[in-house]
Amino acid sequence: MTAQVIVYEIKSEAAKNAEKLFSHNDKYFYWNEGKFKNLSLGDYVFIVNKESGWVLFTKSNIQEIETHTQKGDTIFKDNIDGKWSSTTRFEILEILKIPDNWEWKSLKNNEAKFIYAKNINIVDKKNVLLNINQLKTLSNKESIIKILDTCKLDFEKKIAEVNSDKLTSTIFLNIKADLEHIETYIEQKGFNFKKSEIINFYLSLKTKPFIILAGISGTGKTQLPRLFAEAIGMSKNQVIQIPVRPDWTDASDLIGYTSLQGNFISKPLTEAIIKAKEDITKPHFFILDEMNLARVEHYFADFLSVIETRFRTKTNEVKTDFLLSKNQIKEADNAHLYDAIYWPENLYLIGTVNMDETTYPFSRKVLDRANSIEMNTVELDWIDKQKQKVDKLTDFTNANLKSEYIGSVELTTTDKQQVEEALEVLKKINKILEIANLQFAYRVRDEIIFYVLYAKKEQLLKQEKAIDFQIMQKILPRVHGSSNRIQKVIISLLNLLTNEDVATSYPDLEYLEKKKKSIIKKSNYPKSTEKLIFMLERFDEDRFTSFWV
Repeated sequence: MTAQVIVYEIKSEAAKNAEKLFSHNDKYFYWNEGKFKNLSLGDYVFIVNKESGWVLFTKSNIQEIETHTQKGDTIFKDNIDGKWSSTTRFEILEILKIPDNWEWKSLKNNEAKFIYAKNINIVDKKNVLLNINQLKTLSNKESIIKILDTCKLDFEKKIAEVNSDKLTSTIFLNIKADLEHIETYIEQKGFNFKKSEIINFYLSLKTKPFIILAGISGTGKTQLPRLFAEAIGMSKNQVIQIPVRPDWTDASDLIGYTSLQGNFISKPLTEAIIKAKEDITKPHFFILDEMNLARVEHYFADFLSVIETRFRTKTNEVKTDFLLSKNQIKEADNAHLYDAIYWPENLYLIGTVNMDETTYPFSRKVLDRANSIEMNTVELDWIDKQKQKVDKLTDFTNANLKSEYIGSVELTTTDKQQVEEALEVLKKINKILEIANLQFAYRVRDEIIFYVLYAKKEQLLKQEKAIDFQIMQKILPRVHGSSNRIQKVIISLLNLLTNEDVATSYPDLEYLEKKKKSIIKKSNYPKSTEKLIFMLERFDEDRFTSFWV
């Protein structure tokens, strides 16, 4: 079928006027051309006038009908009274009578809706399918049923294509407005987080359910996830915060252990998983406070392994391998309660860290698996009072947060085309990192690409800014050391990101310090550029450098 199919609903206030717009032999019907955007001649249009009790099955016949004025009224060429300067004539193929008990889902403000078209908008998918089914109840005529069945099958096919591309949530959810609401809510609580920081936090959660918030004490590392959770309407039992103890050497204090009495004693993380699985439509946060007071690789090895086993089920739910191995619970009498626990798609782990002499550094195994967000920026100015207070969001679900991609195999050709520039930047960066054997592999590449793709599709960040955040969070934290190769890597990265030779093998640090603001301002990646200058200066002073302050 080459013709488009449209449903048009005549509002109750225009119902009486519609009665006047039939030709004298009921062969044609006339209506305002301005109500039908992208209408072509020969398109089918179902015109619904529930107030008057009829539906017209029509075909667009003539557009831009000539008119003239007679005694103040607009007269169509076909001698029909009307009101509009631009009018379309529809050939009436069938007049369908509406029974008294007929139910109709109103199109509301969208008076015209395409139900069959090449580039159809499927945002209102449930109502469109409902409208098609409601129209089918009005006729047994084979030609009408065939057209409506074609519309339904094509619409269901397009829905399936969207679902397979994992684009559903970006189509159906207005996340941009929600994030602005969240920013306002957090600000009225007295905390000063930039809009880009809240967007970055959201995108990092969506990319992978594991984030590290690092920075000096008092910058709001713990408050950001708690206030974000509060703003999106999460209850207190959806947010669990656990302080890490320096004596943790295994997972028993976090996941659980089998007691001498023969029962498996579950601990906070296991309980959080069980709670989250009760309703996967609701997001849950598990906050590990001061997570590097103990060696993360020792007490958190189970999570670090299982988070990499994520897979998508036939029902589109994301699951992992079981968190507890058979050996961990084989002697427990209540093993059946815990032997099938996996990391659910609605549970997000957020770790807060300080980098000082009392804490442990992170290995690449940890850094590769997380977005490490640095929170060292402090602005001591008072926050201006909000002009308008906002309440918590009431319709924010896990559909807003959950990952649409868990592997590069899920990227479509269109997706890959959108991130070609980002991929080229990553290739150049990785070539530089090879100098010091710091190159990253497919996991890091994929997660950076997912982040950039989310930012671009949801129009939250410009591509360069998204890449800048990811260089800061996924690449620079792995650069540290005291060798000349480390210095060479930093210099080469700095020159790449600024697109000019701002430093050489023997960098002029006085020049860099003098021109720092200008260099940062001109760079497409200012956050990463500023951090690289800091790391280079630190290397010169201490003969050692790292990302962490």
